[in-house]
Amino acid sequence: MTCASEKTNPLPLNTDDEVEIVAKLAGWDNRRYMTPADYAIWCERMREFVRLVKVAPPSGPQMEKAKFIDTYVATFLAAHTANIYDEACAYGLHNRFDNQPIEDAVGIAESAWEQLKRNR
Repeated sequence: MTCASEKTNPLPLNTDDEVEIVAKLAGWDNRRYMTPADYAIWCERMREFVRLVKVAPPSGPQMEKAKFIDTYVATFLAAHTANIYDEACAYGLHNRFDNQPIEDAVGIAESAWEQLKRNR
């Protein structure tokens, strides 16, 4: 798998100037805001980060689509219920819990899955 940084950044990041080029691609202009000593430390940390990103193995097995959808939907519905709970209890609107947005949650989960797959 190719990281986004490898697609846009063929530089080895051996110098602070090379780090600055990559930082500007990401919209950062740290050289303007940091002291030279802090900037040198930041550049060294960025080089180490890029080194680790290039050699780090995947974090483990990828989640299957069905498990992702189930987890996403359960989390979405739990958050939705938590968001309406106080108001529903305060005003006696307990029937709001009978009409959970399940179809919406599934649709959003499917869309999130497709986005996730496109961005890997």
